[in-house]
Amino acid sequence: MKVVINKCYGGFGISNEARLALIGHNSKLVRPVECDSNDRAIQSMIKHGQFTVIDGKVYTDDASNDENRTDKDLIEIVERLGEKANGEYAKLAIVEIPDGIEWEIDEYDGIESIEETHRSWS
Repeated sequence: MKVVINKCYGGFGISNEARLALIGHNSKLVRPVECDSNDRAIQSMIKHGQFTVIDGKVYTDDASNDENRTDKDLIEIVERLGEKANGEYAKLAIVEIPDGIEWEIDEYDGIESIEETHRSWS
């Protein structure tokens, strides 16, 4: 099984180019946002690559959610675009893990790794 993770400080994020590719695939990971694209906060998010504008509509993505990291469209786009898929503060990588295990993403200051899920009590 392939999982997309971030391998640098900063945090997971995809580029505008990757988001456009997901839109082109009609991916469930991309969704329109109801907002005023001229709002200063929204303009800042567009500038930093968190939102994409197409024909006046603002789009964002749910690619960073752990359950979406195995999405076939996301994996294909990260493989195809390479470094161009990286968000502003990201260095995306695809990690292969054995099928059939329960896993979770561990994160420290944005750097991620995959760990097998285990039980713990406090």
